[in-house]
Amino acid sequence: KIEQVRDMLLKADVPLSVHFEQARGLPNAVTGVLHPVPDEEMPMPPEEIDDGPMVVPPPVDLDIDLSQPLGLTFDQRLVVQTVQKNSQASRLGIGPGWQVLGLAGDELSSRKELEQKLEVFKAEGSLGQSMMFQPTAVTAARAKELGAASAAALMRERALTLEREEEEVRKNMREVTLEVDLTQPLGILFNKFLEADQVNGGSQSARLGVQPGWRAVSLAGEKFKETRELVAKIQALKEEGTTAVSAVFLAPPLAEPKEAEPPSVEEVKPKAMEVSMDLTLDLSQPLGIGFRDNLEAKEIKSGSQGSSLGIEPGWRLVTLNGEALSNSKELVAKIKGLKSGGATSASSSWKRPAPEELQEVSMDLSEALGVTWAEQLVVQAVLGQAERLGIQAQWQLRRLGSEEVLAPEDFESKLKVLKESNGQAPKEVKLGFLVPPGGPQKRPRTEP
Repeated sequence: KIEQVRDMLLKADVPLSVHFEQARGLPNAVTGVLHPVPDEEMPMPPEEIDDGPMVVPPPVDLDIDLSQPLGLTFDQRLVVQTVQKNSQASRLGIGPGWQVLGLAGDELSSRKELEQKLEVFKAEGSLGQSMMFQPTAVTAARAKELGAASAAALMRERALTLEREEEEVRKNMREVTLEVDLTQPLGILFNKFLEADQVNGGSQSARLGVQPGWRAVSLAGEKFKETRELVAKIQALKEEGTTAVSAVFLAPPLAEPKEAEPPSVEEVKPKAMEVSMDLTLDLSQPLGIGFRDNLEAKEIKSGSQGSSLGIEPGWRLVTLNGEALSNSKELVAKIKGLKSGGATSASSSWKRPAPEELQEVSMDLSEALGVTWAEQLVVQAVLGQAERLGIQAQWQLRRLGSEEVLAPEDFESKLKVLKESNGQAPKEVKLGFLVPPGGPQKRPRTEP
């Protein structure tokens, strides 16, 4: 009886020799050696199985947390030998005899291959991966009893539910771009998922409106997965002499009432007036214009035909030789058709934005502007230099010097280039803001 064997093993000194004979009288024998095993790694006792045919369950795909031990031991064929009590593996329902089939979608054949892949994922900062197991065979009656309610299936379903819930939360979250002053501490205590667990009162982050639960996404345009990467980036920027950068956070949706939400760009930005222009194009030379798909001029090559005709970014091509166009493919096809017909020129009609009156302020490049941006460079909050310059919430930044800016990242990039212009960087630069109709104009600057 198995009880006799257990009693003998408990009293015996190990290692010891054990002799096995194969059942059903087959002429086969195996001799092996038992070695000491720590108590916490003692194999779980096999479940009593009912009479009846054995059934092999389908493979199970489980999500494992790489930040904590699995609590398993494997043989060379990746068959589970022991499962530690209260370990990650035991919580997932994994048992002795289960075999690892793959990791992160890749098939595995040896324990060494598994260990190497795990080391690579950990070095990359991966927090979790999918691991496929083949459970041990059970009786047909037991398989029917377990069904979808097996521990592994339940854990898998729970993990998928959590993933779906987190993805849904991320969809509902909003991106907030902040300008961070690197000469001051952030005042944020991050967890390993880059979420703000604590924001110190009176700190820079508190003044910028950061709240617990916000998640850091990127700094100076570079995305991060772990807090240590963010800290290393901040240190590197400080060593380079950078004093201010843009940081992007994921924040929960703004609370009700809706009237308290920052106005959308559509509310801030008045409907642009357009002016028609008729120009004759020379088909024997390139236009030198980069178009968006809606035929809006995105960039004009210096010295090109488009530049000599006075075309500017934002102009939109409407017709060519009286034929309406809707996208860049139609434009290319139309020009090819005209050229093949021997035409050397074509009339064109354009729509250009009417000139806008922008509120200009002079930014001191030696210090941070102090603006928190909403989408499309709409001012959300001001402090420091921006407050002294009289910049108001809901203003929309349109120009940096003579260049158009489209997004917070675009502004930061062009501002950095301006500051690093071969040691000849200006001390100030003009910023052009679009003020919403009826909105407050610039307050007079108070001179010290």
